[in-house]
Amino acid sequence: MNNFTINILLTRRFSSILVLAFGLSFTSLGQTPTILAPGDIMVLQIDEGNIGADRFLFVTFVDLSVGTTIYFTDCGVFPAGSFTDVSNHPNYTSCPEGATKFVVSSPAEAGTIFQYIGGQSGGTQFSPHTDNLITGSIDFTYSGDQVIVFQDAANPGGSAQPSANPAFIFALNGNDGNFNSTPLPSSADQSGTSVPSLLNTMNSPAGSATALAVGTGNGEFDNIVFNGTGLIPFMGSTLAEKITNAKIAILATPGATNQSNGMNWLGEDNTSTNPLYADYENLLINSLNILPVELTSFQARPKVKSIDLQWVTASETNNDYFAVEKSTNGIDFEELTEIDGKGTTILESYYNWIDRSPNNGLNYYRLLQVDFDGVKSYSNILAIEFKSDRDKIQLYPNPVILEVNINLPENWKGESLIILHDFYGRLINSFTVSSGSVTFPVDNIPSGFYRISATNNSKNLNTTFIKR
Repeated sequence: MNNFTINILLTRRFSSILVLAFGLSFTSLGQTPTILAPGDIMVLQIDEGNIGADRFLFVTFVDLSVGTTIYFTDCGVFPAGSFTDVSNHPNYTSCPEGATKFVVSSPAEAGTIFQYIGGQSGGTQFSPHTDNLITGSIDFTYSGDQVIVFQDAANPGGSAQPSANPAFIFALNGNDGNFNSTPLPSSADQSGTSVPSLLNTMNSPAGSATALAVGTGNGEFDNIVFNGTGLIPFMGSTLAEKITNAKIAILATPGATNQSNGMNWLGEDNTSTNPLYADYENLLINSLNILPVELTSFQARPKVKSIDLQWVTASETNNDYFAVEKSTNGIDFEELTEIDGKGTTILESYYNWIDRSPNNGLNYYRLLQVDFDGVKSYSNILAIEFKSDRDKIQLYPNPVILEVNINLPENWKGESLIILHDFYGRLINSFTVSSGSVTFPVDNIPSGFYRISATNNSKNLNTTFIKR
């Protein structure tokens, strides 16, 4: 079978560790180690190790070049932004917990997921790390724990003493109250920590929440896993959309000003039975998550009274049919139609189907691919907004990353002036169009809120969008 190479997880193996990439080929990214900023790495899962070993998953939102070195620790951080604070805690001269060092051995593109499994050795990109301040080994506890991500601020290629000069990237903790604590590994609670320096637990501006805590009250979670608000993570139709979806999911409520409450993570504090993390972890790292087709695109576009779905395969093997499924919440899907596959072919194949009864608001679509032997697998999920009120501008996607599409009302006639203003009313761009639909790039404008106006001889309409 060929891998479903776009918008579905591809499994790549580096010795005994699974490395998953999102359907894009690796390219040469140069040999200078990558300097990371807060939010460039996101921890997707922490597991105390009820199936034999402590483990965690992380995803990179930027390309990682060979030699890039990243450290992951369950040590807590003091309010001063360091792993020790001898002026206030003179007996705490080092952290008895531990760290692992991750060194990129081959170029990794943004969107790649990596898995750490404690106790593995030989040939992996992870290795135990100790220095003067971090002296133990990673050991997630039954009472909950954390993973804090950092680099050596002076050397992205790593050094012998990185914890003396840490540049923090991300933190995930098993209890929101622990972000107000100090590290006390000698006590019963080993997951107390201050929020690492330069990281943020706030949701505004969007994308700034780089320190997350899952769970409230006295209980702590020893198993935590990202579930992307019910969707398999990174389900946009392009790599950029996957990354944006994941970053938005860091937030409790995108655009809100309250602290992140970890609602996009699931957690449990009972490792003895039915570990909650396992099902969701399998969605991320299941090496059997492949389809017998090479899908090169899956797109949906809203029209005046419908939503058009199109997908293309580069090749197919033993492909019986596709089922188009739809949902109004991104979780519960129903089948709309079945479309015959091409069986086995090495030729590019084009498919389309029109939903003539879209719901007003968000419509979620996915493809179920069924093999002749009954094997089933799913594509990515597309989220498309449809507006039944055609006296308004229809704009998609929103939020937008690279380019925005607008459809003018059905009865709109004549040449139109399109004007783009930013949140403060400053003119960004203006141009004329002669058709009711237009696509224009926005990759060269800063992130933020924008207003689009469309004017012809008789009407003036406005709408807004968010640029990520």
